Parts: sequence; C-alpha cells; structure tokens
Amino acid sequence: MVQSITGMEPSSKLYSRRRLVQENVEEDMELLKHLSELKTDASHYPHAKDIVGNIPVYSGPELLNLIYAGDSSREEIMDELHQCLFTGPGVLIIKEMMEPEMCVRAHEFMKTITPGIETSTHKRTPRFGEKQAKAKPEDYAGYYSNPILAMVCEAWLGLGYQITTQSNAIRAGSDQQEIHRDYHMSHWGDRCRQFPLATHVANQFLTLQCAIAHTPQPLTSGPTRFLPYSNHHPNGYLNIRRQEFKDFVKPRMSQMPLEVGDAAFFNPSTYHQPGVNEQDVHRAMNLFQVNSCMSRCMDTKDTAGMTKAIWPVLKQWHKEIQGSTGSGTERFVNGTKTERHPLELEALINATAEGYEYPINSDKEAPSPRVETDIVRTALREGWDDEKLYKMLDLSAARRLNA
Repeated sequence: MVQSITGMEPSSKLYSRRRLVQENVEEDMELLKHLSELKTDASHYPHAKDIVGNIPVYSGPELLNLIYAGDSSREEIMDELHQCLFTGPGVLIIKEMMEPEMCVRAHEFMKTITPGIETSTHKRTPRFGEKQAKAKPEDYAGYYSNPILAMVCEAWLGLGYQITTQSNAIRAGSDQQEIHRDYHMSHWGDRCRQFPLATHVANQFLTLQCAIAHTPQPLTSGPTRFLPYSNHHPNGYLNIRRQEFKDFVKPRMSQMPLEVGDAAFFNPSTYHQPGVNEQDVHRAMNLFQVNSCMSRCMDTKDTAGMTKAIWPVLKQWHKEIQGSTGSGTERFVNGTKTERHPLELEALINATAEGYEYPINSDKEAPSPRVETDIVRTALREGWDDEKLYKMLDLSAARRLNA
C-alpha cells in the first residue's frame, strides 16, 4: 500500500485526483483520534534521557559531549532528531541546551530595548537576534554559536538555513492564543484551502520552530502545550480552525515545565498553544523561526550588517581555534585553557550570514559561489582585513538587493 509523505499513515488523500484539500470532518476526526492515541517508543530515540507526555527529552550537556567526540555521533543524533520531527511526535525538548548566563544576558538586553515590558501583559520584540548582534556582539556570539542549536537546524532543514528570532514576554492577564499550526500555511487563514494538499504537507519541511526559555517556566506560568503526532494530520491547517477539533485537542495536549536554557523544537505542523500565565511574573522566551534556504523568512534580516558586527569575535575565535593544541573541550591557547570548538565557529557563521545566493538578476551576472557564509570562511582562512571583508559583503548584499 502507498504510504503518505509522512511515512506513517496510509493515505489515499495525498494521491487523490483532486489537488485541493477535501475536508471530511468525520474521517478527519477519526484520524486525529488515532494519532492522539499513539505512544512514543523510547527505543526509537536512544539518545533521549526520557519520554514525557510522548515527547522525547534530551540532555544538552550529554548531546554536546557526543558531538564533540568527533566520531559518527553527530550524524546519528541528527538522524534521530529528524525522525522525531518527521515520522515521530513532531516535538522534542533539550534540557540545558543553552548556558543560563547567556539567556540571562539576552533577557536583560531585551528589557533595555522593549518599552513597557515591565507593565505590559504581552510584549514581543521582532528581529531580536539582529538587534543583539549589533549592540552586544560578544553576547550574541556566545548565544548563537551553540552547536546543538546548529545541529537540530541542520537535521531538519539541511544547509543554508536562516535564523530569525523574536523575544517574547507574557505576564498574567494576557489573552490566550488559540490552538494552531505555524507559518507558512497558517498565515493564509481560511484561504489555505486554495493551496494543493501536497503543499499543506510540504509546508512542514520549510520551517523549524524553537522556543528557548529565558526565565523559569513552571506549569503555572503557561509553557507551550503540544499535541504529539498531530503533525501527521494532512488536513490540519483547516481542521484546527473548527471548534470541535480545538475542543478535542485541548485536553490531550502535553506540557512540561522548563528551566532557563531549556529549548523546545517542533515541526510547524504540530498543534500547539502557549499556556495561560497564572503568576505575576513574566514568562520570557526567545522564539526562533528557522527557515530552509528554499523558503522565505517572516522577518527581514540584515545579515551583512550582523556579520560585520560580529567580525571581531569571529577573528578572535578563529585565532583561538588555530592556536589550540588540545582536543574535545580541552583546548589551550598560549598556555590558557579555552573551550572554543570549531563547531561553535561554524554554528555562529551559519546563524548569522546568508547561506544561499539566490535570487539574483541572471541578466546581469551568472551564479557564482559568493554567498556570505563562504565569504566569511574565506576571509578567516586567508586573513582578510576588515575593509576587504566589508566590501565583499556589500557586493554580495547588492547582488540580491538588485535582483
């Protein structure tokens, strides 16, 4: 029997002669009931330390030790994470992924650039990563150089992904969001029915969603709730707009408390809902939208400007790595211990610079390998001065701007 694109549920819907979504509320509800009863098999996720509410939970420090080992562990872990987001429950938690100090600094910076954050029930700061990179490049570098963050992004999206972030702070009294799926298809509301069903399903492969806790998030603060396996519901972008589906989903959602530095990653097709904050302190997090290079980000991003801002940090880190004599996390530069690792440098470059060269105006020039990530790597390898790097970044940005 032909299987669906998710690899889980046999589905004639995806291979119907009808290109658009054909809603059958009764059948769709039966499928959702089946999906809600699925149980996560721990043997499929050997690197997870626990399964909570059908969601695999990983230890950040344990994953970091494995990927620093330099053997096949990183590829094996990426296979597992991809399976979790694709054919599995569609959501995973990584405990202690970020150093708490990095999150505290980011949150303090958020408070300085977000007017009214202490009194508003809900404040969101768009393009937060860009603002932090330009104002606090060292703090930005320490945060976005996280090799685990880079590994999950690559596991789901491959090369050339683009990270955009929005900081978010919610206090008691804020309005509760509806249960929903995420960008891109959700942006179209009811008009999403005009897109082919195959596009509804393919939507999940264009984006990775992530939320990193910047404050403690006990259950009373309302951390995000998820319905594991709902990412396999083909008609979900339309179904979840119906009240009967929301009523069915709500009592079956999983939720767990988060500590500062914990991260939740999820397939954008997974039904989710931020909880209600019942305590009189902010629940603050950094919301990531990571887009495939073949997708479009919701927010604009000055990648050239950000790369220039962190260039001194990149040069210093490259120097440390080149001068190191240790292995793993035991590294020494001029007799001083450092924990800088090449994966951190790569993670920072990929999180900041543009990794895809299109679109360009092909009437003016032929494609050539002049994407920002390659420019930065070449500049580090060949020891370019600041002026040369900035000029090449400006030329690369102009090629796309004038396309």
